[in-house]
Amino acid sequence: MRNIRGTRHSLANTRTLTVIAQDPSVNFGGQVLTTELTVPAEELMAGPCGYRVNVIDYDASTDTLYKPMIYGRSLDGKYEDPFAFKRSGRTSVKARRLHHQRLLNDPRFHAQNVYTIVMRTLAQFEFALGRRCAWGFDGHQIHIVPHAFADANAFYSRDDRAIFFGYFMGGNGKPIFTCLSHDIVAHETTHALLDGLRKRYMERSTPDQAAFHEGFADVVAVLSVFSLPDVVDAGLDLASGGRSNLISSKLLERDVLKRSVFFGLAEQMGRELAVVRGDALRRSVSLLPGKPYMSTLLYPEFGEPHRRGELLVAAVLNAALDIWLARLAKIGPVTPGKKDRSIVRDEGARVAVTS
Repeated sequence: MRNIRGTRHSLANTRTLTVIAQDPSVNFGGQVLTTELTVPAEELMAGPCGYRVNVIDYDASTDTLYKPMIYGRSLDGKYEDPFAFKRSGRTSVKARRLHHQRLLNDPRFHAQNVYTIVMRTLAQFEFALGRRCAWGFDGHQIHIVPHAFADANAFYSRDDRAIFFGYFMGGNGKPIFTCLSHDIVAHETTHALLDGLRKRYMERSTPDQAAFHEGFADVVAVLSVFSLPDVVDAGLDLASGGRSNLISSKLLERDVLKRSVFFGLAEQMGRELAVVRGDALRRSVSLLPGKPYMSTLLYPEFGEPHRRGELLVAAVLNAALDIWLARLAKIGPVTPGKKDRSIVRDEGARVAVTS
C-alpha cells in the first residue's frame, strides 16, 4: 500500500483503542481512568462490526437506534483511535475533563468500549488455550447491544446470540451505563465463551453448576482489569492520595489491599444498588475461610448462584493476593517504610496475568 507521497507501508496487525480502565466511578482528581487496549487490526464495518463481534446499538426501552461507530484510517494506512486523548506539552486539566465527559456521553464511544473489551477477553482465552474459541451458538459472530434496555442488569443470551447491557439512573440523577464497566463487559463475555467451551453448564442442574459459571466469570473479570498496569497505578494513587515514586509499606498490607479497587467487582453499579455489600457489587476476597458456606441451612444466601460462585472467586483472588504479597516481601525499601511504586505496580499486574 502507498500513501500520497508514494512511500510503501505495510498494514498493521494490531491496533489500540481507548476504553474505560475500570468504571466511571473509579477516578482520580475528578478524572475518569482510561487505558488503551491492543486488539487485532481487522477491517471494521459500521457498528463497529468485525469478524467475531458485531455491535448493534438499539435501545428497546425508548425504541432508539443509535448511530453506529465508523472508523477511518490515517494517510499512512494506520488505524485511528477517534477517542484517543490528544496530549500536548501544556494540556490543561479542563481539557482532560471535557474529553472524559465526551467519552461518558457519546454512545459511539460506548460501542467502542464494549467491542474492545469483548475482543480482548476473547484474545485472552484463545492465547491461554492455544486455539480458536467458538461461541456457544452456531455462527462466528456475537452481537453486542450497549444500551439494550433501561434496567440495572446485563446478561448473555445464547438464543439471541448476544450480550445485552442495561442502564439506569443513579442517585445523583445521572445515568449509569453497565456497558462502561470493564468488569461487567468482561464478565458477560466470559459467560459467552464458557458456554462455547462447555454448553451443558448452562442447563439447570445442581447449584454448583450455575455458581461455577458466575464465579469463573467474576475471576476473569477481576483479573482482566487487575492485569492492566494503568489500573494498578490508579489503585495505588487512590490508596496513597497522590502520585509519587514511592509508596508506604502500610498501604501494601493484606487487609488494606483487600479493600482496594483491585479486588472489587463493578464498583459503580454496586454503590448504586440497595443490595450492595460494601463499596462494590461483589468483594469476594473478603470472605473468611473455614466457614461451612456450602450448607444452605446455615448460610441460605449461598444457594444463590452469584453468591455461591463467590467461594471460587475468594479462593482464586486470595491466592493471587498471597503471591503478590510474597513478591512484595522480597522487595526492599527504598527509604524506611516505603517501596518503589513502579515495582509494586509491575508485580501486581504480573500476578494477575499469570493467575
